[in-house]
Amino acid sequence: MKKLFLFLSLLLLLTCAKEDSQAPNTPPSQITRQYTLTATAGDGGSVSGGGTFASGTQVSLTATPSAGYSFSGWSNGSTANPLTVTLNSNTTITANFQVIVNSYTLTVSAGEGGTVTGGGEYEEGTEVSITATPNEGYEFIGWSDGESSQSRVITLLEDTNLDALFERIPFVTLSERFSSINETTSWFKENYYFQNYTYINDSNYFKLRVDQTESFHWRPLSSSVRYADLNGDELVDMFVHMSKVDPSGFGTSGPGKYVIYSNVYRDDFDYQDPIVVESDLVFYGDIIIQDFDNDGINDILIGAYQDHNNKSLAKETLRILYFNSDFTFEEYSVGFRSNMHSLSAGDVNNDGLVDFVQIGYTGMDDFLFDANFPNTFINMGGRSNFNKIDLLYNEEEFKQDWDQFQLLYYDLFDLNNDGYLDIVAGFDLINDKWVELRSEYSDRFFHESMEGPFVLWGDGTGQYSIDDITYTENLSFPYDSEVGMVKIMGGGFTDFDNDGDIDFIISAELQDYDISREALTGRAYDNYIIQLYQNNGDKTFTDNTLQTIDSFTEFDPYEFSFFNRMSLIDKDGDGDFDIVPRSFNGVWNPYTQSWNDLADNLYWKNVGGQFKRNEN
Repeated sequence: MKKLFLFLSLLLLLTCAKEDSQAPNTPPSQITRQYTLTATAGDGGSVSGGGTFASGTQVSLTATPSAGYSFSGWSNGSTANPLTVTLNSNTTITANFQVIVNSYTLTVSAGEGGTVTGGGEYEEGTEVSITATPNEGYEFIGWSDGESSQSRVITLLEDTNLDALFERIPFVTLSERFSSINETTSWFKENYYFQNYTYINDSNYFKLRVDQTESFHWRPLSSSVRYADLNGDELVDMFVHMSKVDPSGFGTSGPGKYVIYSNVYRDDFDYQDPIVVESDLVFYGDIIIQDFDNDGINDILIGAYQDHNNKSLAKETLRILYFNSDFTFEEYSVGFRSNMHSLSAGDVNNDGLVDFVQIGYTGMDDFLFDANFPNTFINMGGRSNFNKIDLLYNEEEFKQDWDQFQLLYYDLFDLNNDGYLDIVAGFDLINDKWVELRSEYSDRFFHESMEGPFVLWGDGTGQYSIDDITYTENLSFPYDSEVGMVKIMGGGFTDFDNDGDIDFIISAELQDYDISREALTGRAYDNYIIQLYQNNGDKTFTDNTLQTIDSFTEFDPYEFSFFNRMSLIDKDGDGDFDIVPRSFNGVWNPYTQSWNDLADNLYWKNVGGQFKRNEN
């Protein structure tokens, strides 16, 4: 009887405890059942998950095989791993494993320039997918076993190591190619990297300008944009000199800015992440590209036109920016003080080092006498180590007849295939009236003695003789010089007739005497003229523009800002070389405070040696 009493008391205690675990006074119909999921692992692995849960809970179990084993399935027949179990009763489940008869490891690695997926330990005979993916600027060139498919399937029969191989995609130039001496020139260097001019409109202007304040911001003026690889990674970067401008749109005071954009020919380039460095050069004159220190990384030579918009600014020397592989640079002052409208570099003495020529554009300067006559700077090796020599033979004799030798445009190029760099140059295309207007002055300016471009023939010394000069005759653009001047602003080179010698192109603009640059009339700073001079093979040239170039003039002020140098590149991919202006195209209208809508893809298509104007 006592035993029966103890049994009933224990049963009552357990019943009360179970009811207490639900909550006091819980009706029997609302009691949540609890179930246990017991997960165990057979030989060769382990399992995670399991425990006690409310009815209906979804519980995840994961089976992990040990080395040399593979997961073969669960005791309930499923092979899913992980396995999700919906718990409606107490459940026991076992993860089963099997011995891998032969297991092998596939090790997949990526070389520089990409990534890989795939690899691991697998049973013998397993088919494993692997994929190689190149980074931007690289291409996949194959696997270390000689296979070339970017994605492939490996049937694993042994331990296997595979490397995915990548290489940098080289920049492919569109440029016409020339002799080795001509490819030392700054004109060719820029042509090599050039693909199209920078077009400025209201949309991209806000992306391109930098360091905006309430009163000022910095933007490119004239054609101060250059393309080149500036860090040696075989990708094309952009260098821009930007001037400080007020709301009128014109540069007024310092400082200027050097702005560098990296890898600008990529699909997602949108003027992001510029490198901005302050400069004491206020207004750009010319910028050229060359590897002056022979280290395999291009450098920048820049000349300023300091008083272009502010006559109180002093003239400056040239600056060389010697670039390093991380876009940092060392800046050196070289050359003489002068305003600059043009610069040119090349190996003038054939010693394997790039020299440069400086011909100023100052107007008569009694305080900077060096600026009145040109110099050649012979590269002696290293950084900023140049030997200055007179560009002209017998300069003292020349000074007896002339007070000044200055130019708007000049470029080094070998035109007669003798292996020496000549100088193609010019100031005015038409200047009779201008000479007459200047007759009241006593200054004797050499550039005012001629019309049209001319050639100084080189001999490999870096010096040139006025006695060895070829003058040209303008046949294609008659114009009343009583109205204005036609100024030569740039040029380019090509063998358009495929006869083995070099022909040249010049670009010019009309400047009416009584038209200000703000007027935007098509008569000052917003028009173009291009001419082609055919090489006759005897150190003479013929203006062949009318026979070869369609629509070679345009005076619509809303078409194109004036041209500077011209590029000869295969713009349309048909195997011949087209004429493309290098200048950025943008005309700021200070009256509307906006950019005029201009041509964003203007070029002259080469059609069998004839150049047809295109905007496509």
